[in-house]
Amino acid sequence: AVVSTQSTGMQHLIISAEKHVGGKLATHIAKSLLEGNKVTVVHAEKLVFTGPLHRGEGRYKSYLNKRRIVNPLKGQFHYREPSKFFKRIISRMLPKRFYRGKEALTRLEIFESCPKELENTVFDVCPIALLTYTADPKRKHYILGDLLKKYGWKRSEIVEKFNKEKDSRMEIVNESKEALKQKQEEFK
Repeated sequence: AVVSTQSTGMQHLIISAEKHVGGKLATHIAKSLLEGNKVTVVHAEKLVFTGPLHRGEGRYKSYLNKRRIVNPLKGQFHYREPSKFFKRIISRMLPKRFYRGKEALTRLEIFESCPKELENTVFDVCPIALLTYTADPKRKHYILGDLLKKYGWKRSEIVEKFNKEKDSRMEIVNESKEALKQKQEEFK
C-alpha cells in the first residue's frame, strides 16, 4: 500500500518480498529511499535468489570467511537473520558515508514474517523484481530463509509458526466475509 503524507510529499511503501528477486528488489528500494520515501519490507525470509542452492551456499561460505585480521570484534559481521541480511544488501547500494545515505537508511524497516499491525494492508508489488518477469521460473532458484536456516538462523521455526497462525486468522476473516455476503444476497 502506498500511503502518502501531503505535507511532506513523502510516500510510505509497504512491500512484501515474497516471490521477488533479491538484488532487483533491493535496487528499487534503494532508489525510492534516496527519493525520500519510507519503505517497509515484510516477509524477508521469502526473498528469492536465482541460481541453484549450492551456488548460493558457496557465496555465503565465502562471505563467512571474510573478517578483520587485526581486531575481529570491529569488523565484518555475518548476519544470519533474513531481515539483517537483506538490509545489508540494500545498504551497500546507498551512499551511507554521506548524510543523505544515512538518512535514507533510517527510513527503511525490514521484518521477517508480517507484524500484526500490517496484516490487513494491501502490499505493494514491484513488477521489475518479480521472479516471473525477471527470470525463467522453471530455472533453479532458492529462498533466502532456506539458505540462512542451514547456516544458523535460529528463529526460523518461530517465523513459520507465526505465519501459520496468521494464515489461519486470515481464513477465519475470509470465511466471515463470505458468510456476510451470502446473507446480504439472501435479503436482496
